[in-house]
Amino acid sequence: MINNLLCFPVILLLLSSPLAGCVTLQSSVANQLMSRDNTEQVLTAQDTVTLSTTSTYTPTATSTYTPSPTSTNTPTATSTYTPSPTSTNTPTSEPRFLVPFRDDFSDQVSGLIEEDYTNLVTEYVDSSFRMNIMEAHFTQLSEYKLHFPKDVSVTVDLSFGEHPNTWMGIAYRMHNEDNYYLFAVDGQANYKIFSVTSDGPDSNPSYNVDTMFTSYVPQLADEYFSINNIRVDMQGNHFQFFANNILLTSLETDILSQGGVGLVGWTTDNADIIKFSDLEVIDYNKRVVPNEASCILVQKPKDTMLSDTDLRINPLGPLGIDSNIRMSVKPNDLSVIFSARTLDPDNLIVMSRLIAPNGTIIYDINSSLEDECTNNAHYSGSCGAEGEINIQLPSSPKFPLLSGDYELELYSMGQPICDAATIIRADVSPNTLFTDEPQAIDINVWILSTAESLTIAGERNQMQKEIRESIDGLLEQQNMRLGKLNLFDSSPTDKAVFAQTDETSLSTLCQATAANTGTSRALNVALIDVFQEYYENEEDYLPVLGISPIPGMLFSPESQSSCVVISLEEHYGDYRYVGATIVHEGSHFMGLTHTTEADGSSFDIFDDTPECPLNIYDLDVSGEVEDHECLKADSSNYMFWQDSGNIDNYTISQQQAWAIRRHPLFYTQHLNQ
Repeated sequence: MINNLLCFPVILLLLSSPLAGCVTLQSSVANQLMSRDNTEQVLTAQDTVTLSTTSTYTPTATSTYTPSPTSTNTPTATSTYTPSPTSTNTPTSEPRFLVPFRDDFSDQVSGLIEEDYTNLVTEYVDSSFRMNIMEAHFTQLSEYKLHFPKDVSVTVDLSFGEHPNTWMGIAYRMHNEDNYYLFAVDGQANYKIFSVTSDGPDSNPSYNVDTMFTSYVPQLADEYFSINNIRVDMQGNHFQFFANNILLTSLETDILSQGGVGLVGWTTDNADIIKFSDLEVIDYNKRVVPNEASCILVQKPKDTMLSDTDLRINPLGPLGIDSNIRMSVKPNDLSVIFSARTLDPDNLIVMSRLIAPNGTIIYDINSSLEDECTNNAHYSGSCGAEGEINIQLPSSPKFPLLSGDYELELYSMGQPICDAATIIRADVSPNTLFTDEPQAIDINVWILSTAESLTIAGERNQMQKEIRESIDGLLEQQNMRLGKLNLFDSSPTDKAVFAQTDETSLSTLCQATAANTGTSRALNVALIDVFQEYYENEEDYLPVLGISPIPGMLFSPESQSSCVVISLEEHYGDYRYVGATIVHEGSHFMGLTHTTEADGSSFDIFDDTPECPLNIYDLDVSGEVEDHECLKADSSNYMFWQDSGNIDNYTISQQQAWAIRRHPLFYTQHLNQ
């Protein structure tokens, strides 16, 4: 039996604790990846830069913009304050300093100007730079008159005032007070990233304030979250944003290539007093990345890996708590697999939005029905999964892959997404018809079964022969075949650990399989004695024929969904039966669901596969449609939820073949000849 792939509702609660993803779940969420078959930096201490001051400065009234934390429109300029006749020291020139630079705000010679107006006072108080903003909807920008290298890491400590909806942040890549980026947070753990540019004359600039990113899960608490430190790491056009040493998100933009640093604060509904302390700027290459912010999902491919000219592997690196990804598709591309993971397998990753290049919203967590997550004709995958999320495009011939940029929005609950990758397969023979080209797939089998017969060479050869015959018999219906079938032995220790196991060890089993068979272009299969799944109705663990992710992830030694598992004992020594189950589970791995689920009310997305509805075929009124009841409807299709045992009559429909033939596991046969 294969249970429905469910997308659980996401119910968000606010945390009254330091920022740690900002949200949690009201109820536990089980791992939703699997389809089941039953009997079927702390900154380093360095010398700091000391500034000298020699002259005075008289502030003049200038307009300031007011970026609203809830709007993406250009903020309204304000010029209502009147300067007081107060003067402070400031540098006479703009000297260039190399990093490291530190400002402990012990006195005003650090480089920021003290200002005194009727509705604003900035001053050095108790080793901090304090902004007394005495007017609602008012923004203050204080700029260091310094030039910093392009690739740096900037960090500063924050102290919020009385109102959680007050904002504080870092301006960076500042060309002047009219052109810069801005990363800001409020007292409720919301954050925004802006680009500020001007296109008017210097005497009367016209500001363009664009919201480049905003946190996906808005926090609306009346009391503070404890954000006491923020940081921006910048290298070229790539930026990473941290709060409390947690990676929030990553962006790429090339509007501003280099510039200075400043501090920004603004109020919304109330006047407020905020403070900055301990600012440091260091070289990008000397920063320390938090352990939970970086991991390896897919190794950066070497030239030798790219001998398969139809594949592009693109490691994306850490994405953070919130992520906005663009997946670029070329006209001849056939399929895309996107995968992202967190270090902690219990952290939930949620897909909040997926948009096609033509602007079609394929999925939106705020407006899409549950069925659009679990049974979407555009993609296969889940809208939420623990530890790792995998999304594959396309799913059906009704919505083939479009050229252009797919936009994908994710957020994680707990630790940040520490690595992500895309795998894209292209048609490298545009002068031939892809549907006419034979497609092949390689399979690696790691033998963990303790069956003594498999230690005998003749028995192993017979197993290999019968598995091949069975797989070819199915695939050849749609111009596909089995390529290499590789068998791998296991140690007695591995057999003791994995020969009889259950769903709680699945991630470990897949990672161990990858370690022993490799992460080549092949379907990894763990052949064990017994695999058990917990069934709530039975309140017990029961053996299953096999298990597979929908979809799986290849080329990844650390993926928890990189293999399928086959229970040998449930096949009663019938290796042709094992071969048929490998194709079934392998097709789950490549994104296919069951034609009909056990409930008789859930069906796949293809138009040419049969259905076996409960209200017609549940003859014994058991609440399930079984293979013997669906003989005239659906049970002969190889993706029916329950195995009929009559593998010689299994069929693969043209649309099912359309989907799996495009998967990166398959290759055009002549490419490997």
